[in-house]
Amino acid sequence: AFVYRELGNTQAQLDDINQLIAQNPSNADLLKFKAGIFLESEKYREAKTELLNVQKLTNDEQIETQLGFVYYSLNNPDSAYIHFDSALSLNGGYAPAYMYMTSLCLEQEAFELALTYVDLGLRLEPGNQQLLFYKGIALAESNRLEEGCRVLANVFYAGLDQAGDYLKQYCYSVKD
Repeated sequence: AFVYRELGNTQAQLDDINQLIAQNPSNADLLKFKAGIFLESEKYREAKTELLNVQKLTNDEQIETQLGFVYYSLNNPDSAYIHFDSALSLNGGYAPAYMYMTSLCLEQEAFELALTYVDLGLRLEPGNQQLLFYKGIALAESNRLEEGCRVLANVFYAGLDQAGDYLKQYCYSVKD
């Protein structure tokens, strides 16, 4: 299955994992692996089914975060929020959950809440450029342009090209 992953052969990965699961249907690691294959393939409904099956055996911050991502991808932000929050309840030091929670808050235009989560995530990973990018967006959207533009410029110059569009929109708007 690992070799097939490197070769990009999703079906062969699933075939191998399904054979292993048939021999040991309560192996949470195998079920997580299968859910990961579905996530990578953007088969969110199948990933949801697998993750809910894994939860019957065990639960951790990774499973909760992945479930949150699944619900987010299926346009169910309320359920996504619940799972991201649950991941943080299980492990307040799990940085990916802060990243996804911040993204969700930005999408829902809850900019002050996004700032809360991004600042908590940055306590864990102060140099995380993606979190800093989200912070710049949240600040700019909250009409704290000077600070937002400074953060966006820093992440842009650090190599995060996505920040360029926000810089143009909020910081360097050119009138025609």
